[in-house]
Amino acid sequence: MAESTFGRRAVNDGKFVARLRDGARVTPETLTRVNDFITKHGGARAGDSPPELMPLIHAGAPQRTPAPAQKADPETNFRFFDNRQKYLLFVNTCSEKDVIARRVGLELGQIHPRPPAVRLFDAGMGDGTVLARVMREMHRRFPTVPFYIVGKEISLEDVRLSLRKMADRFFEHPATVLVVTNTYYSEAPWLQPRAVEHAAAMVWHETALTGATSHDFSEQMVALESFLVKNWQARHSPKSGNPIYEHPTALVIYRDDYRFLLENVIPKRGESKADYDMVIASQPYRLRAPLEFKAQKVVSPLVRALGKGGRLLGIHSHGADPGLEIVQKVWPGENPFTQSRHDLMRATKTELGRDSRHSTSTHTRTCGPSSATTCTRCRRRSRRPSARRPCSRHGTRRSTSRRSTTCDSPRRCATRGISMRRATSCRSTAASGSWMNPLSYPVSATKRGSEAVDPRIVELIGAGSLEISPRELHRAKEVAALLPAGSCVYIPSLPGLPLARTLEAIAAVREAGLDPVPHVSARRILNREEFAGFLKKAAADYGVHRVLLLGGDEPRAKGPFADSLQILEERILADCGVREIGVAGYPEGHPHIPLNALEKAMARKLELARQQSIGVYVMTQFSFAPARVVDYCGTLARLWPDLPVYVGIAGPTDPAALLRYAQRCGVSTSLRALRNLGAGIAQLVTNTDPQDHLAAVARYTNTRGPSNVVGVHLYSFGGAVRTAAWMGERL
Repeated sequence: MAESTFGRRAVNDGKFVARLRDGARVTPETLTRVNDFITKHGGARAGDSPPELMPLIHAGAPQRTPAPAQKADPETNFRFFDNRQKYLLFVNTCSEKDVIARRVGLELGQIHPRPPAVRLFDAGMGDGTVLARVMREMHRRFPTVPFYIVGKEISLEDVRLSLRKMADRFFEHPATVLVVTNTYYSEAPWLQPRAVEHAAAMVWHETALTGATSHDFSEQMVALESFLVKNWQARHSPKSGNPIYEHPTALVIYRDDYRFLLENVIPKRGESKADYDMVIASQPYRLRAPLEFKAQKVVSPLVRALGKGGRLLGIHSHGADPGLEIVQKVWPGENPFTQSRHDLMRATKTELGRDSRHSTSTHTRTCGPSSATTCTRCRRRSRRPSARRPCSRHGTRRSTSRRSTTCDSPRRCATRGISMRRATSCRSTAASGSWMNPLSYPVSATKRGSEAVDPRIVELIGAGSLEISPRELHRAKEVAALLPAGSCVYIPSLPGLPLARTLEAIAAVREAGLDPVPHVSARRILNREEFAGFLKKAAADYGVHRVLLLGGDEPRAKGPFADSLQILEERILADCGVREIGVAGYPEGHPHIPLNALEKAMARKLELARQQSIGVYVMTQFSFAPARVVDYCGTLARLWPDLPVYVGIAGPTDPAALLRYAQRCGVSTSLRALRNLGAGIAQLVTNTDPQDHLAAVARYTNTRGPSNVVGVHLYSFGGAVRTAAWMGERL
């Protein structure tokens, strides 16, 4: 029997021959399958007790006398999720890999690499399809920056396939160092086995590619075949049954003509460090693996490998898609998706212990055809210890909520759910063409600092955002200096402000190192084509994939759109690259729209967003009555449990400005109550620190399991620097 994955149905991935050759154990079930295969194809059976195999046969329990053979139903006589050939056939005929690569590409827009290279770790290269696409996106974003890329893969066949895809990458981006290793997740980021005997026996091989064409590089990759066959051997762990290495191995590849430039990038044996800008963990564990194993052996080590401001994007299969429907039709009652991302993140937080304060996580629903997963709502990187991040639920289904922070040391991940930024994505991928619904959970490292008085409040601020008026753009860098890099900043749509000026504002915010989210006011849009061009340019040039969608304050429409629903109905946002939208919430009601109409419009928006694979979250109007805000959040949780909410709070400002904004924004009920107390009391209350309102929101989140409140948004009222300073002091 050949050692090949092609055309062999009796043995999974050709590993049976290797097990026999190496003296590994086989099960009676495997022997039976081989005998049946040989008989079916006209050969002589090896017998039920072949003497040459008996020493290797391992039986977990006495075997019962087999029942009379019955013809197996070809529809049900295989285990899909445990059969590598059928699983690979499945994932290679759907859009999963494309979706994941696109989602990683979005996350690359949030990293801020430092010399000497962009550092990326792929925790499970597979056949290299995702990694190759990600490298293309990296080249587009960082065309002149060296790359240091480490990929972990235990499968010899996958390493072969991956290397065949790398020749073109070395040609397009010559300043690349690629390292492939078969070590454990707790070892691979550092390229250093933990056990002394394994470290001493580690195989370290460097290949300096010569030549100047993809063909030259490809031939040298093929020449590594003998090295791989000799050193990329695996056996099964007697404890878990998972494949583990025979010899820890690291293969380092770079171009010889760039050796001088890459001197400080090429890793040295025993001296490698992690500190990755991006870690990709695309389904790095078996679905049925114990939760503690996933958290302890996979996710936690990867979080610790993050560098300052680094981000980890995990993909966790979720089900609830056409693929699972097919599986359950073949095997009624079968459900391999028994652990959610929230379970995984809770277990990870427990594993990391107190260290989990120094990182944040965000969940993202990845599904969809062309644009993978729902976009995310930005979370900022906190400079100080940040408490656990609430899992964010978004829109129709879970989508992304992402958050990033900076840290000086090994990173940890924290969250109660699996994520943090706001976002959502479609419930099913049938419309998009993908059969898999992976959930991504970005994790970021945060910088250590002094203890916060109330961790829940720190958590809400860390997951939050603020706004900066286009008139304050000259102070964008001041705001950026007070907040973690990549913090989410909203750009209001002012009356009479042309879209070209809004683009300038987006560019200024992005240049300052912040994540811009523009307001889209439907009634202020003058021209459909101009609006579509604005969105496409914002997405392509400045990485804007999230907007706050509003109707606008205009008494009548100035252009083709009377309200935000019309924009969604025409699919302009999805067609122009927007993957997530925020919609307004009104704790005190809308001054001109009745409550039932607001709820009806919300339901319609969620439905349209789901159809277009767009994530949705709610951003509430600010209020002077925290109790009304809490009641409103509770109502949303009852109507749409998976809809994430960002509570709007008035930032520190003077009473006169606050009252002006309150009158304009329709914050009438609580404002009248304050006025009834007298001007002096009203002035005192309106100048109260936002901490009081935050405390009320924090109490609400503490009383719920996974809360629908993900973070807070601070309205700065023209005082962005003051608001940013207030936030920074508490992070």
